[in-house]
Amino acid sequence: MQREIRIVGGGLAGLTLGLLLRRAGVPTQIFDAGTYPRPKVCGEFISGRGVDILKQLNVIAAECIATAQGVRFFERERSSREIKLPQAAIAVDRASLDQSLALAFQQAGGLLRENVRWTESFESAGLVRATGRRLSKRAGTMVGIKAHARDIRLTADLELHFSDAGYVGLSRQRDGTVNVCALFTSKTALKCKSHPSRKLAEIFSREMGSAFRTRLQNATFDDATFASVAGISLQRERAAATRECRIGDSICMIPPMTGNGMSIALESATIAAPILRDYSQGRIGWEQAQHGISRQCDRAFSRRLIFAGFLQKACFLHAGRRLLLTATQITPQSLRGCFWLTR
Repeated sequence: MQREIRIVGGGLAGLTLGLLLRRAGVPTQIFDAGTYPRPKVCGEFISGRGVDILKQLNVIAAECIATAQGVRFFERERSSREIKLPQAAIAVDRASLDQSLALAFQQAGGLLRENVRWTESFESAGLVRATGRRLSKRAGTMVGIKAHARDIRLTADLELHFSDAGYVGLSRQRDGTVNVCALFTSKTALKCKSHPSRKLAEIFSREMGSAFRTRLQNATFDDATFASVAGISLQRERAAATRECRIGDSICMIPPMTGNGMSIALESATIAAPILRDYSQGRIGWEQAQHGISRQCDRAFSRRLIFAGFLQKACFLHAGRRLLLTATQITPQSLRGCFWLTR
């Protein structure tokens, strides 16, 4: 008789792991505090290994996915030219993707428990923590906000706008909308959990400079897609530093500016799935399974987390932003190096 795997957190990492386990015949339950579909603070941009993993999962129609080929960087009134990404990325609506994964998991025989908040230990045998980013008192006042908008003219498939307050990413979606996602260091951007659409343009552009405000002044935001989150910690951690079995952002949240968070969620699920299958079938014990997942995740993600942390610090400094912008203008191939070091 196979051992059951319980996954706490029905986000991208948890749902992907649950689906992979069910396709391998492993009895699996997922516990999630919310319901589907729901908006999440997310860049909705997948690059690197995550692109192939999502295609292999085959859970979302091709017409729901947009291909991203170019990126452009802005530092208030300055900007780089459009630079072709070393590898094509994809943009996909996060709420739709999560809902599709949830449906596929249930159709594969998985048990999805919605509106259930986990209150027990995360160190139990057969339990995987996939709860996303963990709240941290050390995170200061860093907040993330996101919404979809129309009537924004993009000069590249992906735009990254930087200032002393943080950064805003604009990602072109398949249906003609633009995903506007920001990471700010000030709580002035987060006074309440929902905002009238007429105020969202002001919230996103408040400290981003006049050029960015002009870009958003005629945008029409969809209130239903708005999401916000506070207490974000980008402090690098190791999976092996805990007795819990963690995947995705529960290990460590990579700086959003890299556009690699969704890929890490998918990758960590594919790392964990075969090991948990062996545990479920009695081939290995829980301690061996937990250690194996932690070691492989640390090996896969440590280098990119270190380099991404360096880039994050540089982008919150005026001199660092100018240096990075100049480097992309003079030697566009420098972007290729940064891209692969964070993949």
